[in-house]
Amino acid sequence: QVAHESISTRPMYGDKLSSVLELKFREGNRTFYNNQIDLNIMGFGLVSEGPLSSNSSFLFSARRSYLNYVSKFFDIGTTSIPNYGDIQAKITWDINSKHKISLIALHGDDHNYPDRQAGIDNDMIFYGNQDIYQTSTGISWRALWNNSAYSQTSIGFLSSNYKEDFFETNTAQLFLRNRSLESSVNFRNSNHLRLSNSHSLELGFDYKHLINDYDNLYNSFSDALGNSTNTLVVDKTVHSDKAGAFINYITEVFTGFKTTVGIRSDYFSFSKNFTFSPRASFSYQFDELNSIKFAAGLFHQNLPMIILTQNNQNNELKDPYAVHYILGYEHLLSEDTKFSIEFYQKLYNNFPVDPSNPSLFVIDEIFYRNGSYFGHEKLTDNGKAKSYGTEITLQKKLSDKLYGLVSLALFKTEYKSDDKWRDRVFDNRLIISAEAGYKLNSEWEFSAKWIYAGGTPFTPFDIEKSRTQKRGVFDESKINSERYPAYHSLNIRVDKRFHFNSTNLILYLSVWNAYDRRNVAGYFWNENKNSQSTLYQWNLLPIFGLEYEL
Repeated sequence: QVAHESISTRPMYGDKLSSVLELKFREGNRTFYNNQIDLNIMGFGLVSEGPLSSNSSFLFSARRSYLNYVSKFFDIGTTSIPNYGDIQAKITWDINSKHKISLIALHGDDHNYPDRQAGIDNDMIFYGNQDIYQTSTGISWRALWNNSAYSQTSIGFLSSNYKEDFFETNTAQLFLRNRSLESSVNFRNSNHLRLSNSHSLELGFDYKHLINDYDNLYNSFSDALGNSTNTLVVDKTVHSDKAGAFINYITEVFTGFKTTVGIRSDYFSFSKNFTFSPRASFSYQFDELNSIKFAAGLFHQNLPMIILTQNNQNNELKDPYAVHYILGYEHLLSEDTKFSIEFYQKLYNNFPVDPSNPSLFVIDEIFYRNGSYFGHEKLTDNGKAKSYGTEITLQKKLSDKLYGLVSLALFKTEYKSDDKWRDRVFDNRLIISAEAGYKLNSEWEFSAKWIYAGGTPFTPFDIEKSRTQKRGVFDESKINSERYPAYHSLNIRVDKRFHFNSTNLILYLSVWNAYDRRNVAGYFWNENKNSQSTLYQWNLLPIFGLEYEL
């Protein structure tokens, strides 16, 4: 998807996001060469951009961490530090005034190698080796056919490679071997046609060929409720195809009132599922200061292949879908300050359920079981979920040396996989974010960001069963019935700029978790002590760095 020059995600498994998220990879500077080097306690980075010719440009960036070395001199709450980095590049070429070609390449890697002693020192349930590589490359062609029509066509390749071996810290026995290579070739074409001043069409299609190669071992273990599980081996290569088509009709019924109605259809060859997803939106601009919008739609999403391939009958599962309703209002308080409020509701169906543990929500397993989906036998698709909430935002653009953003989210999200509604694991209920900056002059800038999040639900341990089995066993009668303490943290930063004839030097000091709040990351069963322990997030962390612009 990166090769399409933008990434559009339809939130399904996450909850609070209430609209389509679009991320665009910007072009390099067409006029000047700009270079920036960033060095700080976390790692280093490089950004370089500029013209390649009169009708082309490049943009390149690279980052690499070395916090695993620096952490030896600071107490950040753990000695198990990952090593990670990424490279991004984009070349843009204007063939002529109507046709443009873009080449994009991304690569990221993440590594972590805590040994058993590190697992013991950091009270880790599992330790082992972890290597993750992700790569995406692609080419995009934008064609302006005339004043009323243009199209965007792209083809790309995406690959995610996982090499992981995890062992139980208490017994040193192999728990999970993950050798997964997930790759795909993607093609997308979208077309925009203006039929008149008030009527237009968007239509297109996309195709994806997936190659998923798994050589995974899920060793015999006890599940979250203390039940013994059998060893599961997934050794297969799966080829599958996804194809989709869409059409949207956009019209301005009268001045200020716009409507969009459309439908999308999708086919997934692995499960033979064919779906239709209609959606519509309406917006009305009352005047220069006030506007309102309403949107509703049906959104389908395929289950992760790592779940579908664990049992040959899982290809019979239906695709989960969600019905979205969104109502929003915006008011321009001044030229640089905007207020917005949005209400939403989402109703989910066809989520997977493990009949052996119907009280637990399979999709959320990755959030409370060490970032992995555990081995499952045949799943059913009768799980449901719902969420609703309000988001309020007050944004001030930079003016009079001051800028800022304050947002408030009130929401609730639940699931039902047996006969009872329960809170989902990321149901914070309340999230507040406030950030502000002050540019004193061209040399000094001060900024800060404060975040507050209500405590998320968790399932307490059954103490007696956990002590008997010497590993954490959830209390099945109290699934997600208790909550962690609220999270809050303040990050502050001071920038000092030095301006030279053709270059700039920026020295900055950033302090994460400035008032050293001991935020609880989670409770876990400490198998070495055979008792419950608390895992905390990072302590106060000062970051000193410099950026050199030339």
